[in-house]
Amino acid sequence: MRPTSTCTGWLANLSFQVNHGSAEQFLATVDEFRTEHPHLELRVNGPLPPYSFVDPLSSAQAEGGTAEAFGAAAAQPNG
Repeated sequence: MRPTSTCTGWLANLSFQVNHGSAEQFLATVDEFRTEHPHLELRVNGPLPPYSFVDPLSSAQAEGGTAEAFGAAAAQPNG
């Protein structure tokens, strides 16, 4: 689950998928960004499970309901 905020004033809450072999480089880049922007508070949480990077399917999509999931126009034939 993605970390949530209980306070206001957040600029962004982002998630990044990083190859395990690139994690050290990613964290070094984060540290460099912190140094260049000391007025920002930057937090890193992770690793997160893969399902943290997708939105749950709506019930219509999960049941194969094309018209409900993608709009009525998607269910009309191209005739």
